[in-house]
Amino acid sequence: MAPRMVRKLEVGRRPAWNVSGGLAIAAGLGVALLLLGSVAASPLTVAKYAVTDTSPYSGTEYGLVFDEIKGCGTTTAIPVLPFFNLTTGHATESVQETAHSCGSHNGSAEVEAEAEFITSPFTVTTGLYHLTINWVANFTVKLAATPGSSGTQAAEGGFAEIEDAELLDLTNGSAFYASNVPSESVYIQSSTFAHAYPHLHQTGFINATLASTHSYEVIVDVTASVYVFATPGASTASASMNMGSGGRGALLSSIIIK
Repeated sequence: MAPRMVRKLEVGRRPAWNVSGGLAIAAGLGVALLLLGSVAASPLTVAKYAVTDTSPYSGTEYGLVFDEIKGCGTTTAIPVLPFFNLTTGHATESVQETAHSCGSHNGSAEVEAEAEFITSPFTVTTGLYHLTINWVANFTVKLAATPGSSGTQAAEGGFAEIEDAELLDLTNGSAFYASNVPSESVYIQSSTFAHAYPHLHQTGFINATLASTHSYEVIVDVTASVYVFATPGASTASASMNMGSGGRGALLSSIIIK
């Protein structure tokens, strides 16, 4: 099937890794995978009162993977490919990677899995609208960073869980972005970090003045991202994030337009 044009948010809207060996999470990443599923539907009309969209959802789902690998001595894996279930509203994905010293070169890797949902097109009566996007995330994280014994050796590991949203005007191509980007992230340079986030409520908001003569769609996504870095010597690092197996995932509980 033909790949879609990836409508990513502007670089800098997402939290960036503030590390010596890495790049910003969303900057300069290559698209490694595109998955597509959809449910056909005619445009919906939303009157000027509260409308709540819950599962089963009508629209299109995408699964995307981005990665950035530099140097040598790194491994990356995606045990669960990103997927958004239109029937249940659950997004699932898992990522993991390692880095170890390799010759005279640094080794670093970032991998990002993104499950995305795009609503069916809809129209509204003219007016100011407030969109609320509600997620409940359930995931686990494991990080480890062990610098070599030399004072010049370093290791780094981190993760980020990010939920973003966009309201796209299909008539003129303009977009309204979320006023906040719910996220969780941790970054370490030594030791280990392991934590479970079993019931994490996260909410995004979009405020926009819409026109009755235009057609719109809402784009929402949840991203699981991990990062590792190791310098030459005896340094090692690993990072994994499970949001896809053992009952883990992220539930899009509702999209409210009012």
